[in-house]
Amino acid sequence: TDFRTYTKDYHDISMVSSRVHLELHFNIKANSENIDQLLSRAWDYAEPISTGSVEYRFTPEYQVFYVTAHMSRHFLQGGLGIRPFLDLWLLRNKTTYREELVRSMCAEGGIMKFYEECINLAQAWFEKQPYTETTAMLEKLCLSGGVFGAYCNKNAARQRKYKGLKYLAVRVFPPIYELKELYKDENGRARNAAYYYLKRLASWFGKNRREELKRQIKDVLSTDPVYQSFIDQLYDRLDFR
Repeated sequence: TDFRTYTKDYHDISMVSSRVHLELHFNIKANSENIDQLLSRAWDYAEPISTGSVEYRFTPEYQVFYVTAHMSRHFLQGGLGIRPFLDLWLLRNKTTYREELVRSMCAEGGIMKFYEECINLAQAWFEKQPYTETTAMLEKLCLSGGVFGAYCNKNAARQRKYKGLKYLAVRVFPPIYELKELYKDENGRARNAAYYYLKRLASWFGKNRREELKRQIKDVLSTDPVYQSFIDQLYDRLDFR
């Protein structure tokens, strides 16, 4: 009864209590144009659990890809945690699937290097394989950011392309693709660009959004340049541009 329900995000609605955090997902997209082109074709990679069944499941290859794509979403927000690495390791070691098909999907989605380094880190943790310099860096972010991302990680990750005032401008007026996913109409149809930006601008007048913008301005002004350099190097190594 003490759940606080947050506003609708591009793919979920969060409900948080003092002990439980629920994410009610209504689509599986990752808010990344390259990845979402594949995630939008989910039914092409779904199969009935038995002959004549109306219950479907992802093919093993698509399940591995989806877990990786979902991990990349959390990573780009500055946090990832440990559990998804265990999921990925179990899928790769306890199921039968075609690795070449997974790799082709990861390459198409632009997360091939990320997939490879996630495999390396999972093997370092669960098989005691040696670390590389990149996996050590990835581990540092994962263990410091938790599942949903520490603010210092999110702040540095979001500023990898745009620094300072340019970053704040992009936060107020993000890429059109991101707004399309957030502000579709009740039938899931896209609107025109002017509508998206007016809707986004109007949202900043709400109290919660104003407080969020104040916090982001404070974060930008207090960015640690050494840690920013670490994040920039890690994202470059993983081919996130």
